[in-house]
Amino acid sequence: MSDNLELAPGIYRIESAKWVGQVVTVGRPNAIDGFQKGLVGGVQAWLIRYNETGLATFQGRSADAPDGKFIAVDWSDSTLFYDDTPSSFILRRIGDYVAVCMETPEGVLAWQLPSPENGTPIKLDSLDSDVKFKWRFELLN
Repeated sequence: MSDNLELAPGIYRIESAKWVGQVVTVGRPNAIDGFQKGLVGGVQAWLIRYNETGLATFQGRSADAPDGKFIAVDWSDSTLFYDDTPSSFILRRIGDYVAVCMETPEGVLAWQLPSPENGTPIKLDSLDSDVKFKWRFELLN
């Protein structure tokens, strides 16, 4: 596995490296989906902070939600959702990209966007050789 990465705390847009233009978005009610960049009125910016153990949390930011909810994991289907309680993640550099990971008893899982279709759920899945788990982080402030 590649080196752990600590991005500077701040507000970021997170874009899929495989599906250019698809960003991490609050889509369907309380779901974290891939959606085309530039969605009006939706949450597509994320405040990254680190907890006392150095793990990252992601809080939604938009004009409509300056203090939004957090990205969390729904373990019933391994999808990400928008919740009051954050899940904590490890950021790992993979070449020019970042993988957002979580260590579990089953191994290391990472955020993955399996399709370029708007509204595709972002889920946790095992790391593989495909670029679908790689993300670009654009600092917005």
